[in-house]
Amino acid sequence: MTSSTYSRHNSVNYVSSRNGTGRISTRRLNTVVATLLVTMTSTSALAGWFNDYELVETKNLTLDAANLEQFKIDAGAGSLVLVGEQGDEISVTAQVYQRTAKNDYCLSLDYTKGEAQALLAANNCNSDTRIDVTVTLPANLATMIQDTSGSINTNNTSVISIADGSGRIEINNNHTGLKIEDGSGPIDITQVAGDIEIDDGSGSIHVTNAQGEVTVRDGSGSINVNNARRFNLISDGSGSVNLSNVDS
Repeated sequence: MTSSTYSRHNSVNYVSSRNGTGRISTRRLNTVVATLLVTMTSTSALAGWFNDYELVETKNLTLDAANLEQFKIDAGAGSLVLVGEQGDEISVTAQVYQRTAKNDYCLSLDYTKGEAQALLAANNCNSDTRIDVTVTLPANLATMIQDTSGSINTNNTSVISIADGSGRIEINNNHTGLKIEDGSGPIDITQVAGDIEIDDGSGSIHVTNAQGEVTVRDGSGSINVNNARRFNLISDGSGSVNLSNVDS
C-alpha cells in the first residue's frame, strides 16, 4: 500500500504513470485556462437565467423493467438523482421549471429495443426549460447517462457511463465499473465495484474505496484517491495529486 502526494500547480511536467513521465505544453495549459474561464462564465450565466424560473408542473412516469438489460438517460438542464432499489420498475418524478408555463419541452420514458433497452429523455430539446428529475430503478440495471448541465447524484445503482457537460457529480455505492467524461464541476465517488475511468476538463476529483483501477486524464483541479487497487495518471494540467492506500 502506498501514500504519496504530487504537486503540479501549473507545472510543465506531469507523471503520466507510475513508471513514466511526460510533458505538457504551455499551449495546452493556456487552452485549459481558457476553457475554465469560459465554463465559469457560462455556468454563472445559467445560474442567473434559471433563477427567474418557477415550478410549473410535476410529472410522474413508470415503466416495467423486468426484462430490461440497459437503461439510457438523455437529460438537458436540471438536476438528476438516481436511487437504486429492489424491484422491477423504473419510476420517474420530474419537476418542470419555466418562466411561463408551456408544453414545448421533451419528457418521455419508453422502450427503444423491444423490452431489452429503455430511454428516459428529459429536456433535451428546449433550452428554455429546466427539469429536475428523480429516478428510482433496479439497483443492478446497467445505466448510461448523458447530461448537459446540472448536478448528478446516484446511490446504490449500476451506472456504467456518464457524459456530462457541467455540474457536480456524486456517485455512492456503484455496483459496476464506471467511465466518466466531464466538462467541468467537482466529482465525488465513493464505493465502486470495478475500474474507474475519468476524463475531466476542470474541477476536483475525489475517489474513495474503488475495488479496481482508477485512471484519470485531467485538465485542472486536485485529484484525491483513497483506497484503490491501482492509480494511473494519463495526463494532468494543474493541481495536486494525493494518493492514500493505493496498491502498487
